[in-house]
Amino acid sequence: MSSGDVRGTSDDLRMKSQPTIRSILAEFFDEETAHKRGVIRQRNLAVQTMLGRYLELEGERSLTDPGIAILRAERAFEPNGAFTRTMHADDLLVALRGFLEPPWLAIDPLLRHRQLALLRALLDFLCREMLIDEWGLACFLLETRAQIDRAKRALVEQRRAES
Repeated sequence: MSSGDVRGTSDDLRMKSQPTIRSILAEFFDEETAHKRGVIRQRNLAVQTMLGRYLELEGERSLTDPGIAILRAERAFEPNGAFTRTMHADDLLVALRGFLEPPWLAIDPLLRHRQLALLRALLDFLCREMLIDEWGLACFLLETRAQIDRAKRALVEQRRAES
């Protein structure tokens, strides 16, 4: 095999082994919901549904031109679930900030509390499973964590004001 015909370079292996958002979220929510019952399980499933809907409707806004081109091509083939089927962990991280803003931030305080807890856990999952480059995406990671913290503080203040 000549040097111009090298197959299986590290970049090729990385791209092949890079899971899609769909598989990342399936694994994450399976872990988070496996031993949950009752209301917590229902809230987890509600957040999972809300996040999936958000990503399909709004995820494209966080993509660069090459990602947009891939997504549009996939949508031409099969529009349902195209974003989560074709994009990866770094795209998920960048897109998550919009899920922390109205109208995507849950109105119900208990559901919002669960939404924020799950998003924090999802960030931890992305890091623990080494699905993102923590150094290369540090700004997005820190900004998203800070946004979760601000939303939690606002929720606590709202609860205090209501009591």
